Amino acid sequence: MGVPFHLPDSLDKRLAAYMQKTGKSHHRVLLEAIARTYPQLPDLVRKSMSGEDVEESELDEVTALFDLPDWSAPRTSQEPRVKHTVRVSPTNRKKLEDIRHEVGAPSRNLLIVTAYNAFLPSINES
Repeated sequence: MGVPFHLPDSLDKRLAAYMQKTGKSHHRVLLEAIARTYPQLPDLVRKSMSGEDVEESELDEVTALFDLPDWSAPRTSQEPRVKHTVRVSPTNRKKLEDIRHEVGAPSRNLLIVTAYNAFLPSINES
């Protein structure tokens, strides 16, 4: 079962450099990134989501009118994105979804991008 997600181009380059240096599969890097950043993920997700330029009063009005959740789907940048699909077992896919809900991430994509951003070294470090 695959887990699809999109990485900003710069993060994709960090991932490729890390995988080349370590020889680890993308499957292994994905699960390791989530596991190693797990204690910080709630704060990292909150910080990642707080970058929106939407006025709180405007957001409150919209969520009250439509009964929407109080989060938006922020883009980390306008750079091109690279699609990935990592095969994981149904058990691990469910665990990723459980973690997404637990840490308050609006999507699995935001969860993975946030974990990769915190876990992967910069190109210069790898």
